Amino acid sequence: MRAKIDIALVREGKLHIQGWAFGRDPKTPVKLSVQGRQGEKREFSYEEVERETVNEAYFPKYEEENGKKIKRKLGFSLDTPYELGKGERVELFASGGSADSSF
Repeated sequence: MRAKIDIALVREGKLHIQGWAFGRDPKTPVKLSVQGRQGEKREFSYEEVERETVNEAYFPKYEEENGKKIKRKLGFSLDTPYELGKGERVELFASGGSADSSF
């Protein structure tokens, strides 16, 4: 699995994270979860985002080899409640394929 956070921004009581992730291949779904300092699950909203640059960088010949474009959106945009200055810690977990990552 590969994953990267591009932006992490705190604004208006929320932590906004943008990045991308994929499993063994671009078809393998990735599950995201958010935890707090004590390991408690945190609520979050999530949206898949098209990341053509990731497709081009990691799968430049996918369409040629498979006869079709990558259907799954590899990017994500995520928001979770967050109070700046409270010493909060938020971990983003991504799992897909044979590996897990934590940010």
